[in-house]
Amino acid sequence: MKKIAFVLILSISSLFAFGQSLEQGNLVGLHVLDITLNDGVTSQQFEDYYMKTVIPNYDQAYPGAKIYLADGFVGEYKGSLSMIWIFESIAVRNAYFGSNAKELSQETQDKLKSVDDGLALLGSWTSKFTDWSIR
Repeated sequence: MKKIAFVLILSISSLFAFGQSLEQGNLVGLHVLDITLNDGVTSQQFEDYYMKTVIPNYDQAYPGAKIYLADGFVGEYKGSLSMIWIFESIAVRNAYFGSNAKELSQETQDKLKSVDDGLALLGSWTSKFTDWSIR
């Protein structure tokens, strides 16, 4: 738990370095990714597609949310890739991913199908995550 908290703190700190800030009530989802690449695909190809295609399309499909990729460089997750979601609020997060969001979520997933299909050609991922509410 302390290690994930450290990764979260470090990731959030990096956001401030680029002039972005978190506000009370924001929700931060930190996902440590476990990526399985398809044969012949490099990690750079996967990351490039994620940065250039997945993130811009997901940012557009989920108003009130922003996604970042982060590299683990110290500690247990050194060399790992993480995905950070920042939502304006818990309500925004729950509108997309909460138990009452099935219709909206399906509609959004349908819009992103071609993006997700393109990512599947490169590989797949799972994650361990925790959502954090900013005080």
